[in-house]
Amino acid sequence: MQILYVKYVSVYVCVGGASRETGLISARKVRRISFASTPRRISWCYFAAIGKIQIVTVKMSNHQHLDDGMRWRIVGRLEAGQSQVQICREFNLTLSVVCNLWKQFQDTGSIERKSGQGRPRATTATEDRYLSIIERRNGGATVSQLSRVLYVATETRVSRVTVSKRLHETGLFARRPAVCVPLTSTKRGVRLA
Repeated sequence: MQILYVKYVSVYVCVGGASRETGLISARKVRRISFASTPRRISWCYFAAIGKIQIVTVKMSNHQHLDDGMRWRIVGRLEAGQSQVQICREFNLTLSVVCNLWKQFQDTGSIERKSGQGRPRATTATEDRYLSIIERRNGGATVSQLSRVLYVATETRVSRVTVSKRLHETGLFARRPAVCVPLTSTKRGVRLA
């Protein structure tokens, strides 16, 4: 996903009566909204020009994971003497993100994200392998049944969604391709005709 940083966005919002399929919007039903303050972090932008009306749909990003280039720019500005509040306004970040990055850089001298961040996995690698082996042995088992089998074997309680995610990671999916007899050359010709 490409992240865009913009300083000024002019947004035309349709009040009602728009058709997404045809893209027809009457001019009286469009209202203009502008905001020009700090740069906004945008995950995607959609632009459509209809006559003299320009429609811009903006979705703000809800994650604050920074790439290494952005982290080094922030650290460089902090070392140059710029305040954390100014950097927060400039990059549209919360103060805690900049403060934690600066603390991490002062303590460790690096800007790399710490390993092990985020929620721990509900299953271990051994339990993941066990799920895939059980699924391969009984191909018709549902994810609810697999969840119960895993609980009986390891006393690890996981949801159906977790089981299906673990199976997807190993390449097992619910829909399997149908095995069919290949077409002969005559039947292929009949189908194309």
